[in-house]
This record gives sequence, structure tokens and C-alpha cells, in this order.
Amino acid sequence: MDTFTRRHPTVVAAIDEYFQPGRTVDDLFRDCLEVVIEGAAVKVT
Repeated sequence: MDTFTRRHPTVVAAIDEYFQPGRTVDDLFRDCLEVVIEGAAVKVT
């Protein structure tokens, strides 16, 4: 994990920020699903 953290500090910081107390993997799934659906809606119109 240390190698990944050194190579990708921005990704690790974003993950740490996203998963603040109370946030769950289910929240991440829902947020990502919303992005996919919104992206598809934009492409259709």
C-alpha cells in the first residue's frame, strides 16, 4: 500500500476525503451509479 500511496497521492487523498465518518461503500456505489445515469442521459439528448 505504501508504494501505491507514493505513486498516487491524489487518489489516496480523494478516497480519504470521500469516506468521511458515516460514508459507506453503498454511498460510493450510489454516487457512481448516478454519474453513469446522468452521463447516459446527456448523451441521449
